[in-house]
Amino acid sequence: MRNKKKAIVRVPATSANLGPGFDSVGVALDWSATYTVEITEKTDSSNYDPIQNMVAKSAAAFFRREGISNSIDFAVTYESDIPVGRGLGVSASARAAGIMSANALAGTEKKLVEMLPLAVELEGHADNIVPAMLGGLRVVVSDKDQIHQIGLSIPDDLCLV
Repeated sequence: MRNKKKAIVRVPATSANLGPGFDSVGVALDWSATYTVEITEKTDSSNYDPIQNMVAKSAAAFFRREGISNSIDFAVTYESDIPVGRGLGVSASARAAGIMSANALAGTEKKLVEMLPLAVELEGHADNIVPAMLGGLRVVVSDKDQIHQIGLSIPDDLCLV
């Protein structure tokens, strides 16, 4: 069942709705957040800030989806240089961290692409969360539990401002 008591993941900021790729093109950025997620005996979730809450709820959703437990509590801490409220995918980063941490904590060894349907379900759209989980520049189309995505090369002389 659980192989670890603590997982540490680093997730990038993202930007989406790039040019004509509204709701379908997103890119991982150089900013990032490092999340530490621990299984705890009992956590008072009222002490969570909104980002910690998203991480903990996403980890719990992963455990439920995998049939591991409906009643596991998680303690979450994080350090981030991602500006909040600026459209840089803070919620996608937090939800991706919860899912990836839960995968590590549960020892399920799912591949990142296998976790995308839950990630998109929790985030509500794929254009930010897919690059948060897979990195790079991504073109994404989601259809129910199918997430179709491709990674594109970013030319070395192109930079985002």
